[in-house]
Amino acid sequence: MIAGTALANLTDVNGKLVKGQRVEFYVKDKKAGAGITDGNGDVKVGSPQYAGDPQTWIKGLAHGYTARFRGNDEYVPAEANATAGVSIG
Repeated sequence: MIAGTALANLTDVNGKLVKGQRVEFYVKDKKAGAGITDGNGDVKVGSPQYAGDPQTWIKGLAHGYTARFRGNDEYVPAEANATAGVSIG
């Protein structure tokens, strides 16, 4: 089985970790998953969690993904691009 993983780390403008915030993951502007940041500001989603559209994950392996935080009353929106991790097992 081939699986993909998307990771993000959310910090404020001072580099402080931001926990409990929703981050969405997109591949070529198509939503591939979402998660809530943990106590370290990290969020991770994998293809098994969002297996409904495996073609999106295949595109992510080729083109990478975008992690988007939409912002709120306390933090401004942010986004970053990265490549997807792959595991075969």
